[in-house]
Amino acid sequence: MLREGSERTLAPQFSSLYGVEWAADVSLLASGHGTDGKAGLYRLDLHSGDASIPAVGDFPNSAPLFALSPEGKVAIWHYLDTGFSSIDLATGSVRKLSWTRPSFRRHDLKFSNDGKQLALFQGNAVEVIDITTGKLRQVG
Repeated sequence: MLREGSERTLAPQFSSLYGVEWAADVSLLASGHGTDGKAGLYRLDLHSGDASIPAVGDFPNSAPLFALSPEGKVAIWHYLDTGFSSIDLATGSVRKLSWTRPSFRRHDLKFSNDGKQLALFQGNAVEVIDITTGKLRQVG
């Protein structure tokens, strides 16, 4: 764990970076493209100060928009062309989800505090997915 008030500058090698979230183990998860052009969800280790970016998942087309579950064990991501998938952050196992596709191009994903729903945002539009059933409903 980093000491309170301490600072560390890392220079991870991304050609583009799309989103960053804190993980439960005090590392950062980031979606983006490495300098090798490979898109993925990456873990940035803040303890070691190592600027290398070991991939957590492999994403063939583009870097995903992702949301981290409240307990920090699972990340859900979405591509327009392939739909939703999840990754178990402890094991790295990836699972394709058979959820309904949103009706709009989403700009953000956020889990509810209890982890039972995932909200999709785009401008003023909001849709909510029930995590258990995969059913999607429009809000508002």
